[in-house]
Amino acid sequence: MTTYELVISQGKILDGCGNPWFWGDLGIQAGRLATIAPPGALHGRRVLDAAGRFVSPGFIDIHTHSDLSILVNRRAESAVRQGATTHLLGNCGMSPAPVREAHLAEMRQYWGAISSSQKSPGNGRDFGDYLQALEMGGLAINVASLSGHAALRMAAMGMEGRSPTASELALMQTLLEEALQAGAFGLSTGLVYPPGCFADTAEIIALCRTVARYHGLYTSHIRANARPSWRR
Repeated sequence: MTTYELVISQGKILDGCGNPWFWGDLGIQAGRLATIAPPGALHGRRVLDAAGRFVSPGFIDIHTHSDLSILVNRRAESAVRQGATTHLLGNCGMSPAPVREAHLAEMRQYWGAISSSQKSPGNGRDFGDYLQALEMGGLAINVASLSGHAALRMAAMGMEGRSPTASELALMQTLLEEALQAGAFGLSTGLVYPPGCFADTAEIIALCRTVARYHGLYTSHIRANARPSWRR
């Protein structure tokens, strides 16, 4: 008879596939779910009685801005206590990388007070460096990240309120491709606030062509109906 490291017993199990809940035990081995069995069927060195509570897979928080805070607090208690075990970062055009020295001050101002942390973006940091920083030291939750359009734009042209030149757009495409190759899941834009609000449709289409080659995602904080005060 197998003795598991941990058994969660007598729980109302939700399998995450949309099926009705059912009573059962979960056997955990080497930190992973090893088996599901009828209630009372499993033995473990440690047994956690769910006492009829619902037991489910972790939840994915698809829209977070934990990009820098997860580096400061790797235990991510605020996420874990809500049942979220995966965060998607890089939303609304905001990602901490890439960063270029010429526009580092603008990037720090963009991120605000948290950018003063020693964990904040550094000179010349590429998206792959950022992902490596996430991996170093371990995290309590899983993370995935999009490449933020604002970061790409600032790396290429700062906070300029205009369309990019051909060379600036080409640099944005190159940086985006490097991010996708490093592990970014796609591109996000924030078209309601600077610098994303300065991008026209042609710029977004050009970047999305790069994303499409890697079968990536595109998400957007869309433009507001009201005319932003900074464009009056």
